Amino acid sequence: MTDDALFDATSLNDLSLSNRVGLAPMTRISATDEGLATNEMAHYYRKFADGGFGFLVTEGVYTDDAYSQGYLNQPGLVTGDHVEAWTNVTDAVHEVDTPIFAQLMHAGAQSQGNTHLDGDRTLAPSAVQPDGQKAEAYGGSGEFAVPKAADETDLETVREGFVRAARNAVEAGFDGVELHGANGYLLNEFLAADANRRDDEYGGGPESRVKFPAEVLSAVADAVPEEFVVGVRVSQEKVTDGDYEWPEGEEAAAVFFEALSAAGADYVHATETDATSPTFGAGGPSLAEAA
Repeated sequence: MTDDALFDATSLNDLSLSNRVGLAPMTRISATDEGLATNEMAHYYRKFADGGFGFLVTEGVYTDDAYSQGYLNQPGLVTGDHVEAWTNVTDAVHEVDTPIFAQLMHAGAQSQGNTHLDGDRTLAPSAVQPDGQKAEAYGGSGEFAVPKAADETDLETVREGFVRAARNAVEAGFDGVELHGANGYLLNEFLAADANRRDDEYGGGPESRVKFPAEVLSAVADAVPEEFVVGVRVSQEKVTDGDYEWPEGEEAAAVFFEALSAAGADYVHATETDATSPTFGAGGPSLAEAA
């Protein structure tokens, strides 16, 4: 195993990584009711740093006090109190000289619990109800709501939320952020032709569907220090539809990955249920190989 490239040191921007094994983001609902990271969360992430991971990516963190929250007891990076609470986590991880990135997430139509809104109200590119049922393990039940189709004001709120959360991540001591553009959440919904039925500049073919996620990524990259890492997670599959595929196949993947890279992504995190399986037909590459 010592000859495996996974265990070779490498660098990412100005960060020196002891190996190429990163802790993947995993949904957790262990923050306070107000979205504050806890001492238990600091201990949780510190354990992975102690275990030798080259870098860590947190669970999805909500980005604004409008529609972004996806679960009750999900952590946020919106307020000064959020920043202070996360500082305890980053300090604990940095004691072991391990970088940690905050995954910035807007739940979109797949939101299952939001303390900032009255009732079951969600936001998406278009008014398309997600398939499937909410997960009781995350505090949800029943069908998802039919989301509001985002107007220009909503899109600006989303964009500003990601930018503010990224700046808060810098203040909280994170080494980078990962924008959650996978698994059917808001940025991923823009990429998906079935969820994105817009007839404006953000809907249509792959070049148009990737435009808003790329704009958000570019705005975040411009708002943080040059050495601060900005990554993006991408999938075809959704939490509510594990079989979804982009209708343009590998052509869409090429457009999406090139646009997101050009917008300022320092890395692309490709994810599917089976990351090693062919994604575009039986003989095609995996999504990671396509990226």
